[in-house]
Amino acid sequence: MEYSDIYDSRHKRTGRQMVRGEAIRENDYIQASAAVVICDGYILVTRRHPDKKNGGKWEFPGGGSSAGEDGEATLYRELEEETGICPYKEQIKFLKTVFYEPYHLFMEVYLVEAEVTLKDLSLQESEITQAMFVTQQELELMLAAFTDLDKQIYQEIKELL
Repeated sequence: MEYSDIYDSRHKRTGRQMVRGEAIRENDYIQASAAVVICDGYILVTRRHPDKKNGGKWEFPGGGSSAGEDGEATLYRELEEETGICPYKEQIKFLKTVFYEPYHLFMEVYLVEAEVTLKDLSLQESEITQAMFVTQQELELMLAAFTDLDKQIYQEIKELL
């Protein structure tokens, strides 16, 4: 069974934990990390497995923090699990924390500048069915096909890219 730390409304750990996937109580919050992977000016986007919540929607790779993990550790773990990308510390830059109210979620968003191609990716089939690199203009055109969370992430970080 996997656990997540519970945070308060100021994004501070409460010292309590919950089983990952359980319903979040009203004044509790969780944390996750997302990677905006850029290679040669192109942004990596991934498509969620149809059996997952928001199945078939596009997103930035990432996922929920496990108990005891900070945002950067979550980023490394999730990016490797979902895509096979293992960036160096100097390739990562924290962009911002995005608060997503419907999930009571603090999303730590990181820019990852890496020399990687689609052939280099090793997709986690239970999570991702497709990946592609797009320009920022192409991403904006396909934004309607993104999860609501990832739409919000993009709107809050697009000026930072």
